[in-house]
Amino acid sequence: MAKILLLEPNYIAKYPPLGLMKISYYHKFIRKDEFVFFAKGKIPHDSQYINTCWDKIYITTLFTFEWAETKKTIEYAKQLVGSDCSKIFIGGIAATLMPDEFEKETGIHPITGLLNEHGKAGFNDYGELDDAQIDSLPPDYSILNDIEYKYAYANSYFAYTTRGCGMNCSFCAVRTLEPQYIERVCIRKQIKSIRSNDKVNGKKGELKRDLLLLDNNVLRSSKFKQIVDEIIKLGFGKGATCINQRSGKIVNRHIDFNQGLDANLLTQQKADLLGKLAIKPARIAFDHINDKDKYVTAINRCVNAGIREFSNYILYNAEESTGKGHKYPADTPEDLYNRLRISLDLKEILNSTAGPGERVSIYSFPMRYIPLHHKKRGFVNSPQWNKKYLRAIQVMLTPTRGKGVSGLSFFEAAFGENVEEFMKFLLMPEPILAGRGVLKYSSKDSPEQREKKIRHKASQKAMWDEWERLFRKLDNRQYFSQIIASNEFSIKQYQELPDDDYKKIILHYFSPTQFLTLLSQLKNDEDQRLVLNYCTTEFSNFIQHIANHILINHTSYKLLGGYAKVFKQYGVALLICNWIDTKCTDTKGRNDFFLDNLHKLKLFMGFYYVDIEVLKVLKAYCDLDLLSLEQLEEIKQLILTSNYNALRENLRNEFHSFCDKTNSVINAELCLDILEADKIIGDISGILFG
Repeated sequence: MAKILLLEPNYIAKYPPLGLMKISYYHKFIRKDEFVFFAKGKIPHDSQYINTCWDKIYITTLFTFEWAETKKTIEYAKQLVGSDCSKIFIGGIAATLMPDEFEKETGIHPITGLLNEHGKAGFNDYGELDDAQIDSLPPDYSILNDIEYKYAYANSYFAYTTRGCGMNCSFCAVRTLEPQYIERVCIRKQIKSIRSNDKVNGKKGELKRDLLLLDNNVLRSSKFKQIVDEIIKLGFGKGATCINQRSGKIVNRHIDFNQGLDANLLTQQKADLLGKLAIKPARIAFDHINDKDKYVTAINRCVNAGIREFSNYILYNAEESTGKGHKYPADTPEDLYNRLRISLDLKEILNSTAGPGERVSIYSFPMRYIPLHHKKRGFVNSPQWNKKYLRAIQVMLTPTRGKGVSGLSFFEAAFGENVEEFMKFLLMPEPILAGRGVLKYSSKDSPEQREKKIRHKASQKAMWDEWERLFRKLDNRQYFSQIIASNEFSIKQYQELPDDDYKKIILHYFSPTQFLTLLSQLKNDEDQRLVLNYCTTEFSNFIQHIANHILINHTSYKLLGGYAKVFKQYGVALLICNWIDTKCTDTKGRNDFFLDNLHKLKLFMGFYYVDIEVLKVLKAYCDLDLLSLEQLEEIKQLILTSNYNALRENLRNEFHSFCDKTNSVINAELCLDILEADKIIGDISGILFG
């Protein structure tokens, strides 16, 4: 019995590997009872099949920018077969787009295109067992039980009702993957076969909830009506339901033309046919601003047909392209904003006259363009786009968690109320851009937690306002945009800036670690004075932000040399005050970390006095929650003025309270025994009165 291993590289994937699932079906049910095992990346080390001698290994590929992970899987497969690489078959999207590159890098020539020709998978039976039929076979869902990885859409029938596209868009892989347009593929037998062969929890024939069709251009088919009729007969007409066999509940079924519907071909007649299906959502691409009128018309036609939920991918960072009989210029950031705005404004217009149950939902998904043959994700279509712009878009989309942009209020808050504000947001420092949201509380928040959130949001707002102030002062914003375009910031770049306004604003783009490194590299006295005056006098929130970072992240004292050199006594005093604000503890359970490093920093600096021993007493008092907030504020003022004599006297006055409190918690929350308590009291007494 032949032993077949199926490998999918260990990249993130929403959909299961359909090609491998069909290959599994071929080996199990066409060639009859051959053993098939599926793994993600590699066979788990604790698997019983780890030492199996495989007769064939099939490796699927997805996007070219997953090259590194894909190559890793191929090298792993080569280890399994030793010198006999003829047992390895590589196929899929990336392999079809870059076959020569795969052969050059791995020594294996991949299978390109679909498995619909004789002998592609190494079988030449030319009869009942011919591998030319693999592409038309149903997928074997049971292989998904071999892995722990969970695909988002595993509870769907995956199928094609057509093949190919025919629009020949230059940015799209379909013209290479499926060059021939096939107007109809019958899916009835496929779905029947899936039900009869699929096993879920040991039960055959479980009804899957949804139908996910991977057609690249179903609307081009002259047999579209027959396709719709077949889908309805399969149980996916409008309002279709099924029983969830696990829960026993009745659930709605949905059909998803996942690769999108071509607005150029969406007539009212075809929209009416779509309206007969349980379609959710209708995906209508809006790849270019030049397609605005066709996109809006397509949405309106679908709404007239009773479709209420829509989704669209909005390609950005795209190069000049051709397709659909047109030539499209490269898109711009302004184009992206306007396409998002068009969808949201259209939704508002449609819903302004909608009756009960007729409201429309439109989700837009900005999708970053990467050329077909790129091995990494970092493509930038300059000069329209740059790394700073692209990173800013990612930050703006973070709150959506992949759910798309659908609300006007969120859109205006995240992307701006107009194009001009959007372009300004693209230039914002990342922390400020990410911190613009509305303050939110949890019902579980304590009063202290709420107060902390309020302070944090106020700090974020102050940083935003300050950046806006500095931005308005710039005399050449185009020059500034060029400075930050690479989204990389260095001491060399800082030193080459033309004047103080640019040097001040660029500080907001450095991460705290980068800023501390910058301080250690500043040799020019004038630059040191500029940073000192700006961070302590002109905008003191900046140094507060850095001090918080140092404390929370346990920054090494060695990195603080520049900090001490520039900010001197005030900078270290501020660190101590922030430490007091946390009640002299740290977030990682190492309560002595700060004092230990402060002691090292004191030795490293050596030019002013810090009473480490008194701070140890202060920490002990805070451990017992002995001091009120008012007392802590008074102590902070004493530290900022380096008045440690007064601080020592202040703590002496609380000594008896400390003794009483310490004795009261023996064998309680601090788990102190009598000897340990006496020792602590003795140590504190020695510091304060010795």
